[in-house]
Amino acid sequence: MLRLNPCNVKLGDFNKKDFFDSLKKYDFEQFVSFSSLQWANDLNFIFHEVANSKKSYLFAIFTSNTFKTLHDFLGINSPIYKKEEIISYSKILNPDIEVLNYKLFFDSPKKMLEYIKFSGVKGNVKAPRTKLKEFYKKFPFNFLEFEIVILMG
Repeated sequence: MLRLNPCNVKLGDFNKKDFFDSLKKYDFEQFVSFSSLQWANDLNFIFHEVANSKKSYLFAIFTSNTFKTLHDFLGINSPIYKKEEIISYSKILNPDIEVLNYKLFFDSPKKMLEYIKFSGVKGNVKAPRTKLKEFYKKFPFNFLEFEIVILMG
């Protein structure tokens, strides 16, 4: 996408105040983040920094309902923010909010687990081996669900 629409990109650690301070020397129009802010240490802090910048933004943030059925089956909790937390913290931005829900279907447990492994959305979650083996053997459902909060302003 960046090759088709060339633009300058600034990469940094959005968890740190010095990252936002360093941005003050740049002339830019918009913050854009897709599928990274769910890993923020303090989403409230980030939204305050963005609000203070008076710049526009477009954020897509996966919620804890992503992989919900799988998490429930494995008996683990999602490591990322709940939809309600994201929306509550974002009030300082006064955003337009859209919530997307979709499912991705798989024809085997191997393909599903490989998708999770290589997708970057797994996080640092450790599932019980016995439950993973049970899932692999029974394949009780053939989908992963995703929930994404889109914030625009």
